[in-house]
Amino acid sequence: MSLDDMEPGAPSEMAFYSACIDGDLRKIGKLLASGLPTRTLEHGLSLATGAANPDVVAALFDAGAPMTAFAIDALGGKDGEQHPDVVRHYLDRGLNPNPRELLLRGADPNRRGPKKVAPLATALEIACKDDTSLFDLFVEYGANIEPSLFFQAIRPREVDGEFKTKFLLGKGLNPNTTSPEWGTPLHCAVYIAKEGIVKILLDAGADPAARSKCRQFGDKSPSEVAETRMKYTTNVPDLQASFLTILELLQTYQR
Repeated sequence: MSLDDMEPGAPSEMAFYSACIDGDLRKIGKLLASGLPTRTLEHGLSLATGAANPDVVAALFDAGAPMTAFAIDALGGKDGEQHPDVVRHYLDRGLNPNPRELLLRGADPNRRGPKKVAPLATALEIACKDDTSLFDLFVEYGANIEPSLFFQAIRPREVDGEFKTKFLLGKGLNPNTTSPEWGTPLHCAVYIAKEGIVKILLDAGADPAARSKCRQFGDKSPSEVAETRMKYTTNVPDLQASFLTILELLQTYQR
């Protein structure tokens, strides 16, 4: 909401609204001390929320501004961007943290937090055969399904790796995507000896002879990755057996 959308009011109200947009805490403090009606506080909260001014939002909540639907509708922020602390202030005051509610209010489904992890990666982490609703919800509201998600699904301690790999393939991701760190998803699956995932990727069209210069494996093919791993796991019979099975799979799909 902008000042143009506000009904004409007293000069002090208009000054208050301008300060809420500009983030002028000093002026806001003086005007609050003069006593402003609840309706004016509500309008100010909406403006400060829309302008993504977290300090002003906090001050207005402390002054008694009500968290109404009118204010919540401004959570979409400035040009579609919102300061995470603004959302946090609303959550701290009782806003329903349901993801659908936040997305309906304009939360960016691709905005990364302090750890630089995409919301969709977090949703994939908790997805399981019986429930992919959070992942699907983010996609419904515009989250980008990035090929890098494969490397989130294919990890040593990931118990649902096979399901998640199939799930991502079903979303149209290319099994031959590459990563500067891990090469292709097939390289990654071979390295951690995930026979089931290797077969799933090969069935989906992964190149068994792919070479992708990456930090982990240089220019090795998946077969060469398996052979190298075998040299360093001679005292682990289960891994040796897994790598032999994987090598046979790779050879079969190369024919």
